[in-house]
Amino acid sequence: MTRIFSFFTILLLINSCGNSQISTPRSPLTGDVLTDVGILLPKGEVLVDIMGFPKPDPRKLELMSKYQQAIKEHYEWFIEYSKNIPEGESMPFHPNLGLTEEEYEELISSMNNVKLESSSQKELKIIHKDNTISFESGGKLMYLNDIEFHLDKNTISWWNYTLSLFDSTRVTDEQNALGSSWKGYTWVYESTNGVDVQQLKDIEKYKAKQYKITIGRLDKNGKTFLNLKGREYSNGAKQVDFELPLVF
Repeated sequence: MTRIFSFFTILLLINSCGNSQISTPRSPLTGDVLTDVGILLPKGEVLVDIMGFPKPDPRKLELMSKYQQAIKEHYEWFIEYSKNIPEGESMPFHPNLGLTEEEYEELISSMNNVKLESSSQKELKIIHKDNTISFESGGKLMYLNDIEFHLDKNTISWWNYTLSLFDSTRVTDEQNALGSSWKGYTWVYESTNGVDVQQLKDIEKYKAKQYKITIGRLDKNGKTFLNLKGREYSNGAKQVDFELPLVF
């Protein structure tokens, strides 16, 4: 399933922290996903930092515009060029990317150094009942009202989708959007009519859905990081695209 993440990233290019109210001590994570979910999502009221990226400066917007235009102009080449690049690694420079080598390095550096910031705060109620964990809130946190962790099945229900455990994650590099090393877990639901290179080249027929929930603990402050992401494409056009990073 790793390759579909790269394809979603390609399509995105084409289509273009406060204090928790939890008073109990934060227990160390155990490495057991079911136990850790209960630790990361303790029962009660929390004050959540709703995170977002700062507005990009004009220079970054200029470079991104040139980059995106080049991808559109060299789309089939881009698919072939990017298909063997490991997930999370930067693409090697090539003149077809629409930038000089210096501009490309500048763009990659600016993207790697951007940090999430708290844009607002909202109360969230975490509910434990039998083998489930659910949420109550409103406003920007309304997506959480439709999410339920099923600890007995190690799945998450979100609307009509069932997300299965995809991977455990340990990020040791602090140079990331969270500004911290962290460890956690990811659940994913995804469907597509094909993710091989030839099918992706026929972009007008491409259909895909991906819903993804990541939860973990930040090493720098012991807080919980919860990220919700949803993307849908129909006939190559983006129909759904949102991401909601939260810290508490």
